[in-house]
Amino acid sequence: MKKLRLFIMLLSITLLAGCGHLYFNVIDGSSESLTDVIDPSQRMVSSRSEPAFVAAVTPASGQEAEDIPPEPTGINYDRDVLESPLISFAAYKKPVEARGLYLSSNAAGVSNTFINRLDFIEQKGMNAIVIDVKDDLGNMTFKGKLQSADESGISVANIPDIDALMAELKARDIYTIARIVSFRDQAVANVHPEFILKLTDGTELWTEESGNTFCWLNPYNKDVWTYILDIAVEAAKVGFDEIQFDYVRFSTSQRVKIADFGFDPESNGNPSFIETICDFGRYAMERLKPYGVKVSADVFATVIISDLDASLIGQDFTQLAGIFDIVSPMVYPSHYGNGTFGIANPDLNPYETLNETFKIMNQKLENSDAPKKAVIRPWLQDFTASWLGSGKYRNYGGDEINAQIKACADNGMTEWLLWDSANRYNGAASGL
Repeated sequence: MKKLRLFIMLLSITLLAGCGHLYFNVIDGSSESLTDVIDPSQRMVSSRSEPAFVAAVTPASGQEAEDIPPEPTGINYDRDVLESPLISFAAYKKPVEARGLYLSSNAAGVSNTFINRLDFIEQKGMNAIVIDVKDDLGNMTFKGKLQSADESGISVANIPDIDALMAELKARDIYTIARIVSFRDQAVANVHPEFILKLTDGTELWTEESGNTFCWLNPYNKDVWTYILDIAVEAAKVGFDEIQFDYVRFSTSQRVKIADFGFDPESNGNPSFIETICDFGRYAMERLKPYGVKVSADVFATVIISDLDASLIGQDFTQLAGIFDIVSPMVYPSHYGNGTFGIANPDLNPYETLNETFKIMNQKLENSDAPKKAVIRPWLQDFTASWLGSGKYRNYGGDEINAQIKACADNGMTEWLLWDSANRYNGAASGL
């Protein structure tokens, strides 16, 4: 009798284990063993297209619960099986010290160019890449993932096959960062003109930069937040390791002073520019939390050294460093005014310019009472700023790149990203 009971017990355990194996295979559509499926290193790769765990979203400061767009419930009643609210293994992911470069979606979408750049990254000892998902024109750079983007026409096929692209990056173990241009746009004008910031005379706020005109979205409009994060979520679903928000600020145009926000941001009780950008950051962190990705923000270098500039565009460096996982100050020497830190021409002195910036930055972070401290991963200059004029710029090559990296290292930073909008990277080619 004892043997019979033992046999029944072993049979029950076997059946339960088998059901569990079947359950995970139905959900994943894979042939992995149960051990493979629940192994953190495997889970991160095989299930990035599904939200790992649907957490309750807490409204950001000053935000009503109904303003938070609904998240996936984890259950699809249109299917014969229930979607599992899978456990997030984000906490088990090995931290990555990212050192890499930016690649436009147009370049990423050309097979030979893409592969050549990946080879270059590996040859130079880098391990990360930043690719546009919502580009400078406001377009989502691949199709077939977000229905609303496809139907409205804001998605374009710059990257013809995003799944194949991500597979190549994963195969090479390259850390992937999705760049989301946030409050500057162009494509949205024909889809959601109500998102564009209006001036008191009723006209829209457009600016001209590098031969293109761009509209600026209203950061106070919570529907704009949803619009941006819907695209960011899709980037997480296709497998990006990190979502990076660029242009997460108000416009620098003087016309912002006559913008119609529906209220006066400078009046008591109304959220300031800084509070609004911080609230957007908190909202972004909550929306992306179920997907196990890191979340970062690009900021102007000037907000590190000027509280006035920080208030004008809404980027308070220390506050944002207390919200995001990573903050990337754009410390391009060419973008500093002549005479900053007593340096006549900052572009001619990359190490000194960055070293002075980082000393101020570290002091601010040390004095901050923020609940957490973000990783600081600067954007470095890998382009020549010839527009500054003769005698005020230098050709940026290997020495200039290495000088900036040394400034990072001397101030405790091991991560950095290289920026060259043309994707040439002449400096990295002769340096590193």
